[in-house]
Amino acid sequence: LVIGQADSVEATCTDAVPGFPRLLLSHNFLETTVCLFSLLSASQVRMEPNGCADKRVVLLGGEELIRPKASARAITINLITSGLGAAIFSLPWSVAGSSILPAVTIAAVVLVVNGCTISILVRAAEKYEVFDLGSVVGAMPWRIGKPLKMITNIFVWISQFICLVGYIIIIHDSAYRFLNGMWLGQREILVFLASICCFPLCFLNQQMLEKTSSVAIAVNVYLFFLVGYYYSQASSDSLPDGRCLLGFSFPGNFSMFSVMYQAVVIQMCVLPMYEELEQRSPQKFDRIVAVSFSALFFLFCGFAATGYLLFGPSVKSNLLEDLPSTFGAELARIGTIFVTLSVYPIMLYPMVAP
Repeated sequence: LVIGQADSVEATCTDAVPGFPRLLLSHNFLETTVCLFSLLSASQVRMEPNGCADKRVVLLGGEELIRPKASARAITINLITSGLGAAIFSLPWSVAGSSILPAVTIAAVVLVVNGCTISILVRAAEKYEVFDLGSVVGAMPWRIGKPLKMITNIFVWISQFICLVGYIIIIHDSAYRFLNGMWLGQREILVFLASICCFPLCFLNQQMLEKTSSVAIAVNVYLFFLVGYYYSQASSDSLPDGRCLLGFSFPGNFSMFSVMYQAVVIQMCVLPMYEELEQRSPQKFDRIVAVSFSALFFLFCGFAATGYLLFGPSVKSNLLEDLPSTFGAELARIGTIFVTLSVYPIMLYPMVAP
């Protein structure tokens, strides 16, 4: 949320995030209401305690239907998309503080650590046949499981809810650039349109989310090649000075760790994905995580290094602000709206999983 689309987003986060009640009462109340509405609507469908084994889904009205399973390809694409939120746009800025080789090393370490924790969580979920983070933590012994489950669910809900509010703000700020001065550029109208787009996506299962996730990946790949094209077209004289291949900076490395963890700490999202995986097994999901995180590693490192080499140490915390006002760059800015829309339902999933 802190590394959102524009300076106005950063200012909003600085004011709101330190106190969650202030977020609800601030000028983001409209975005907050939208997220609450989509959350409550999506949570009208819940699983029976033993509904996972026979794929039965029980609606609150008592009707039963078959919950479709997701293919390994769909889960892989959704897992990649879950790492493609707003954090990727700040990676070149993080590399500017860390330098290229340490940043690549940090990215690899963070992905490996997260991959190992996901593997542990998936095995625990399979053992106890529960598929949300709170329930897995709740299986701990010595009577501490129940309170830890409640605490985990509260923190997951709050953190994900703030993330969803941030996505609505990002969509607003991205669209405002093109609609400023028009009646569609009014804040209330833009937030309403964002909610209209997000709302139906909240009801899609993992198999159907593969389509929207594919769009998000395509936009990020396009942005990577766009930055690479600008770099290849720039002459050596026009490139900025001060670019560093290998340096040592504790604050810079710490920032790189922070941005990477913000991008790939998705443990709360993977258990609902694992639940819907067809013919699921921990070994099969390990392979999915390996493929997904390998793709994220090359995309993160390639995009971060290329953006840093192109704009140098003065690269902004949101790379999109450094791009020129060309047709290709404007198309990439529009594409970020679709990326945010694609990530939104994936981040909502763990909120309604318990």
